[in-house]
Formats: sequence, structure tokens, C-alpha cells
Amino acid sequence: MSRVMQSNPSTVLGAGRRQRSTVSVSRRLFGLLGVWSGRLRSRTRLSQLDPHMLKDIGITEAEARTEANRPFWHG
Repeated sequence: MSRVMQSNPSTVLGAGRRQRSTVSVSRRLFGLLGVWSGRLRSRTRLSQLDPHMLKDIGITEAEARTEANRPFWHG
């Protein structure tokens, strides 16, 4: 007699959950990297503005320096 292999529905569903979980984690990681990249870029540009430009946007040199020196992972 031959034996027919049947897949266990809970195993199949579990694999789908793991795959969705991995996609979700990947999506969140790429999103976070995008946020960090934007912060780094913005803070670098802020540090390059001259006093006249800072005055135009309404912040002091000290405020700009403080913000530019914050680590990119801090919001």
C-alpha cells in the first residue's frame, strides 16, 4: 500500500505567518533606514547654512548646532 502524504494545515498557515512577519520586519527596517537617512541629510544641510540663512528660517546658530549634532537615531 502506498502512503499519501498530507500537509498539516496548521504548518502551512504557520509558514505564511512567518513569511508575512519577515516581510513586515523588512518593511519596517527599510522604513526606519529611510527615516534615519533623511535625518542625517537634513542635519548635515542644517550645519552648512550660514547665519543669514538661519535667521531667515527663524533659528539661532546655537539651535542649529545643537540639532545638527544630534545623532540621526534620535527623533
